[in-house]
Amino acid sequence: MLAHGLGHSREQMIPYARIFMSLGYDVLMPDARAFGDSQGHTIGYGWLDRLDYERWITMALDQLGLDIDIVLMGISMGAATVMATSGEPLPDNVKAIVEDSGYADLYDEAKFRLTHKFHLPAYPIMPVANRLAHVRAGYGFKDGRILQRVMAGGLPILMIHGSKDQTVPVRNAHTLYDQLPQQKGLYIDPDARHVESIRTHPDRYQEVLDEFLHEQVGLD
Repeated sequence: MLAHGLGHSREQMIPYARIFMSLGYDVLMPDARAFGDSQGHTIGYGWLDRLDYERWITMALDQLGLDIDIVLMGISMGAATVMATSGEPLPDNVKAIVEDSGYADLYDEAKFRLTHKFHLPAYPIMPVANRLAHVRAGYGFKDGRILQRVMAGGLPILMIHGSKDQTVPVRNAHTLYDQLPQQKGLYIDPDARHVESIRTHPDRYQEVLDEFLHEQVGLD
């Protein structure tokens, strides 16, 4: 089950779907809420979307049977989506998660983009934005403690990140890897920027993914 990034739709996940299909997986690629063909106007930044992916999992089990194995994989905002989803009460069918270029904390990521992309002060903008989000969207940036969600879920996780990422700094991957107690893997692409690892070293990308999935799911 694949999750796309901010400002995109399910078509962004086609290259990842090809890898999974070559490894013998069936693939589900939903549009996130407010993107593509999905309804809604509120962007969830992975936090609200976790509830949608919980329902997608239920739908997959209803339609495909209770003996299937499920892997959640996302990039950027989609990586935050699958990580946040992993902290929900999921069935044992969900075996692992793969996150590519995800952030460990939504508030910290929003603050980073505000200060580095728009060159604006974090205070007082971030506290005000957090309160406005609660009123208008039903959640605040401080709700998105992605690291804590992954830790609570305890699922095996593979973290992929580009060392030259200027959108979601690579320190997010190191933070996740250093603090998560569960089974985990880490691949840092030395040449990749944001969600570029699949293109900079495609063979190595698929190799890392295959090794992790074979260990966690065992699909030949």
